[in-house]
Amino acid sequence: KLAGVTIRVLCDVENPLLGPSGAAPIFGPQKGADPEAVRQLEINLAHYAEIVERDVGIEIGDVLRTGAAGGLSAGLYAVAGAELASGVDVVIQACGYDKILAEQSIALVITGEGKLDDQTGGGKGPMGIAQAASKLGIPVIALAGSVTASAENLQTWGFTSAWSIVPHPTSLEEALKNGEVWLVERAIHLGNTLALQFK
Repeated sequence: KLAGVTIRVLCDVENPLLGPSGAAPIFGPQKGADPEAVRQLEINLAHYAEIVERDVGIEIGDVLRTGAAGGLSAGLYAVAGAELASGVDVVIQACGYDKILAEQSIALVITGEGKLDDQTGGGKGPMGIAQAASKLGIPVIALAGSVTASAENLQTWGFTSAWSIVPHPTSLEEALKNGEVWLVERAIHLGNTLALQFK
């Protein structure tokens, strides 16, 4: 541990290091790991956790947020005594988001994410934004490159609705290339739809 130093790690996910919702099975495939690579990553992370517990005396495998950043947060937690905090909660508090929502008569929140999927519900920024607004009865619309989370999950996380900005079936390469243009187009459609209530 570092004497006289407090380390606070801001994590964008709640996932533990190990297990079905751990770093390897959840984030490995995102980074291109096939099932065999995911299996080997899990074995290696479990071995790492065993060494940490043996040598440092701290269990890291099941601790909330130790799966963030490929397990980097686990090492900082175990070796440097770091606090693992929800990144979105810290940012919301620092910028006074709750206060702004409550005091400025906000009628609607629009947020975005590259992909709204099951990981969104694990502590990602858009979920924190949606939950804070929905607690005050403010509807939340999300725009995303891809929406694969169920409508039920999205509503549980605080979203009123979610729209993909991609206008037609396409490759990831094309979506990344045209994302800015498609976002503007979808925002125009959304704005026109919202304007209907004022006509």
